[in-house]
Amino acid sequence: MKLPIPVEFRGKIYTEMDLKEPSPNVLADTESALKKGQHRAVATMVGGVLSALRSTSGDIVDRKELEQAARKFPLRSAEVAVIYSLLERDEDDGIEGVYTCPRCGEKIVCEYVDEYDDTRDHIRSLKVVNCDSNGDQIAPLIFFELSSPVDIVTTDRETLRVSDIGMRHPTVADAMTVEAQIGADVNIKFQMALMAESLERINGEEVNRSFASSYGMMVMNKISRTDLIAISKMTTAFGIDQTVQKKCHECGKVWEEVVNTSNFFVSALDS
Repeated sequence: MKLPIPVEFRGKIYTEMDLKEPSPNVLADTESALKKGQHRAVATMVGGVLSALRSTSGDIVDRKELEQAARKFPLRSAEVAVIYSLLERDEDDGIEGVYTCPRCGEKIVCEYVDEYDDTRDHIRSLKVVNCDSNGDQIAPLIFFELSSPVDIVTTDRETLRVSDIGMRHPTVADAMTVEAQIGADVNIKFQMALMAESLERINGEEVNRSFASSYGMMVMNKISRTDLIAISKMTTAFGIDQTVQKKCHECGKVWEEVVNTSNFFVSALDS
């Protein structure tokens, strides 16, 4: 299966993955890891369901290496790995939900009643959007020009004007680091810290991890809300497109909603 966003691991770029159904041991290990952190559990699950990572310059099939590579997965690729491995064991890919019409407020209930009455959305019908990986040569980066430059003051009291930033697509390892620092609640603070952790370039120049750790959050705190939203959308541009169209049966309003696919992960651990 093609990776929505390639995985960079030990200097190589991997563009495809082979998945297998999660074994009872993998699910048990994932449940244990969840007690130590949400994204640690994701890393455990991804490492357990990978059977191979593939590139034009060689494949990884060794179990220990695959488990290590799982932490380097971009979050959007990790989501695909988890969900599609679960689909290997479960034919039912329905997603229940309740949606509110933005015009009249009517509730739209999508649920399974019986085989003749199933109004749910289905994961297999959701499109997986893949990025252009430029072959196997370059890991894709996110580049963004700020609508208004921001100034930060460095420890040596010099002012650095930031006009554009470059960041990798946030990885499982990045999320694990942020979760260890501020907790697992995926709110705006978490998203900002994740962007800061993923920072690789400022004004077109590479920055080291020390710089990103010291000034990344400072930059994010000064960026406008509009820019933050735009950058956030760029980080979720690839992977499973969770938007679906809904139509109100009362007023006829048509709009888009985002379906929640996380129940697959939770239900797997409860099974």
